[in-house]
Amino acid sequence: WTTVTQTINVATAATYNVGVFAQTGGWNINWFTITKAPSSARVSQVDNAAPIIDVTSNYDLSKNFQVSPNPVSQELNLRAPFGLSGGTIQIIDGIGLEVFRSSYDDVSLNVSSLAVGIYTLIYTKDGHKVVKHFVKQ
Repeated sequence: WTTVTQTINVATAATYNVGVFAQTGGWNINWFTITKAPSSARVSQVDNAAPIIDVTSNYDLSKNFQVSPNPVSQELNLRAPFGLSGGTIQIIDGIGLEVFRSSYDDVSLNVSSLAVGIYTLIYTKDGHKVVKHFVKQ
């Protein structure tokens, strides 16, 4: 048996889906636990850039920021109560590799070339970030 421990930090209190993606077979999961860390220990950092923080500007990036459909096969639509133009999109695959980065000036993003899997989308604007997860089918 092997014990694997993974710490996952989230930017905001919300309901999150937890999934396991198996790239190869030959294993099973005996059990897993999810525990809440003390609030003083919670710092979220996606890459070597600034940590994800609660936004204190004239708009909150995380409020009503929507990624749909989810799961997606072709076009991922982004919606927010603020203008999305001028932001940057970064997509990270399930093993932590950046698979896409570009400025964002539209309401949809073509993800048809991505492999099937679970991805993290990071939208950055004016130095603030919002992180959303999506499934490519």
